[in-house]
Amino acid sequence: MHRHAAVAALVTAAVAVVVHVVPRSVPPRAGIGPGPGPACPLPRRVCSARCHELVKIAPIGRGYIDVHLDAEADTETSTSYLRRDLMMLVEYAAAKVACKADDWSTGNGGLIALGDMSERDGATPGTRTGSPRHPPNTHTHGRDIDIAYFQRDTLDNQLRPICKHHAAAVDDTAASRARRSSMPGALPCSSAPFSKTRTFA
Repeated sequence: MHRHAAVAALVTAAVAVVVHVVPRSVPPRAGIGPGPGPACPLPRRVCSARCHELVKIAPIGRGYIDVHLDAEADTETSTSYLRRDLMMLVEYAAAKVACKADDWSTGNGGLIALGDMSERDGATPGTRTGSPRHPPNTHTHGRDIDIAYFQRDTLDNQLRPICKHHAAAVDDTAASRARRSSMPGALPCSSAPFSKTRTFA
C-alpha cells in the first residue's frame, strides 16, 4: 500500500516537472496589454487635485457619448456635471472598454451612453425647473451618474427602459411613463427581474 502511494507521488511530481518545463506551443498574441486584448493608451484614472470640484463632462469621449436630456441646451441648463474624480473614473472605464472590446463580435459596437449627473450647482437634475427627475438626495453634488447598459440587437447603447414603468416614482412622470411605455420590447416591471425604480438599459 505504501509502495503504491510512493509511486503515485513520484508520477505526479514527474508530470508536474514536465508540464512546467515544456514550453508553450502557441506564442502569446503580440500587443497584449494588462488583461485580455490590446495594450491601451488610457486617460488618468486617479484624481490628484481639486477632486471634489464639479466639472462638466465632455459631450463625447473615447468610448462614451453624453446624452442631453430634457432641454439641456447650454452650460447653465446642463445636467452633465460630475465631481472631477468621478468624471476621470468614468472616462477611464469607457476608454478601457472601448479599447479592449474593439474587435469583439458581440454587442452593437456603439459608444456607451451617459445620462443624468447633476446640475451646474450640484442640484438634482430638473430642480432648476421645479421638477426633479430623481428621488431626494440622489444625483446631488456630482456623485451620481446614469450609465446605459451595453446592448445587443440595438443600433446603439442609448438609455432605454428595460421594462414599462407603472410605479409613481419621482422620476416616473406621466410624460416619461408615456414615452417609455411606447418603446418596443419593454416588459411590465412585474415580469422583469430588475428594480422597478430605475430600470434603464
